[in-house]
Amino acid sequence: MARKKQFFANHAKSSAALVSLGIHAVLIVVALSFVAVTVITKDEQNFKAAEVKRPKMQLKRLQVPVNVKKKKVQKPKLRKRIVVAPKLNKTMPDIKMPEVTGVKGGIGGAGGGGLGGAASLGFSMPQFEIFGIKGKGEKVFLMLDSSYEMMYDEMG
Repeated sequence: MARKKQFFANHAKSSAALVSLGIHAVLIVVALSFVAVTVITKDEQNFKAAEVKRPKMQLKRLQVPVNVKKKKVQKPKLRKRIVVAPKLNKTMPDIKMPEVTGVKGGIGGAGGGGLGGAASLGFSMPQFEIFGIKGKGEKVFLMLDSSYEMMYDEMG
């Protein structure tokens, strides 16, 4: 009769790996249980400090009496104000204005973003004089522009 070969004799390498895994598993379980027991059953340490007697100094009375005085609050001084009485009977200078007949006018305005805008004033008169120039029967249009584009020195 032929003898059957045993399993571990034929598979020696795999059996050694199984034995090694078993030993490692047992060691891991033992290590984890040791750590768990030491952490869970750890006692808190109570420190008791020894009482220290410290010398207390007795309060001494002052030999020189101290008088506490209240500060006097000074009232604010009133300032004298100089009041100028207006003269009600002022004489107005006599200004000779040219006679204006047939004045028609209009006011316009334009707003712009930024620094400024433009405003205009237009009117018509039969005869007028502006900056020494005489005109007759014409329309006058004055425009003041303070927009960003007009604020250069070159523009005037």
